[in-house]
Amino acid sequence: MKYSVVIPTYNNRDNLINSLEALVRLDYPGHCFEVIVVDDGSSDGLIAAIAGFRHRLGLRTVRLERDDHSCRSRARNHGWKIALGKYVVFIDSDMIVKPDYLKQLDRYFAGADDCMVIGTRIHSPARVHVRSIADGSLFETVRFAADAIPSLDYRYLAFSAQSFNGRALPDAWLHAYSCNLAIPKRWLSASAGFDENIVDWGLEDVELAYRLYKLGIHIEINPYLEAIHQNPGHRDDVAIGQARLEGYLGNIHYFLSRHPGALAHHADPVDVLVEGHRYRELVPGATDLCVDNFEDDCPAELALDLIRMGEGRHDRIILFDYASASNLDVHVQKLHSPACPILYFPMTRKVDVAAMMHYISAMRAKTAALA
Repeated sequence: MKYSVVIPTYNNRDNLINSLEALVRLDYPGHCFEVIVVDDGSSDGLIAAIAGFRHRLGLRTVRLERDDHSCRSRARNHGWKIALGKYVVFIDSDMIVKPDYLKQLDRYFAGADDCMVIGTRIHSPARVHVRSIADGSLFETVRFAADAIPSLDYRYLAFSAQSFNGRALPDAWLHAYSCNLAIPKRWLSASAGFDENIVDWGLEDVELAYRLYKLGIHIEINPYLEAIHQNPGHRDDVAIGQARLEGYLGNIHYFLSRHPGALAHHADPVDVLVEGHRYRELVPGATDLCVDNFEDDCPAELALDLIRMGEGRHDRIILFDYASASNLDVHVQKLHSPACPILYFPMTRKVDVAAMMHYISAMRAKTAALA
């Protein structure tokens, strides 16, 4: 078994059915992956509603009784601990993966289990109907578009301003969201998994990613590992809503108490975790080497050649990739050189930093006015 897809859920039956329907339609051998749904004490008849998927997927279900200790961390831990796969994929029960999802992970895990792979989200502007998953029309209508900023995950901003190369991204662990994240099981075992002291919403995934980073895992970003987020409602990735803010601030206090050095290089660590950075478009410097690529199927040697060109001559390489299937996203992260980091930008996934910052500022002002 190569992959175990772990989905924690609570009273989210209808969205989960759509998520499972998408997994049925993965373009991947069925015997190579399993799906584990962890029901965290739902009262909406969820387990009975998804029973039919047992015959369509390698589906297993776990039910936990609801109590004061119920949380996403505990549900995910129950899931990955019984996983049979070498790699554990975490998605939320309102996420819909594209048919090539596991093939995208194959590109990163080919011959390597020393990395975690971060994916992103595209927020659906309308309710998702199961027939649009079955006929594939959903993936044509809800897809990345640089000008569709309200539908894009906040992290597109961070990556577009700094780099889609996780090995060259400051504090890359901050961007590891368990709504779309893959981690080799051996690393989960080494770290003991999610911290179940984090009960309220937020940071349990970031906290785990930080511990894994300290253990030595490489954090890598797949710009094409995109999932569709159903019924997003209030965008907490842009501006944390009042309903979740108090609990989230408590999680921040816990995180900084447990890991006081994690963000010590920032003047205000709390602000980093609540507001994020004020990003600007990258401006190449005089000592940078800027390179454009327009070719698909680039060999790994190209990344090696760039590193050789840069080391000792340039502070960093800025690689603008205009091709849609160059594989450079993989190569630059596997062949990282601290002496000359490659800042990588897949231009088919890059957003206008100023435009997205403007949108986020407006959304935060709106949220503050409603408080």
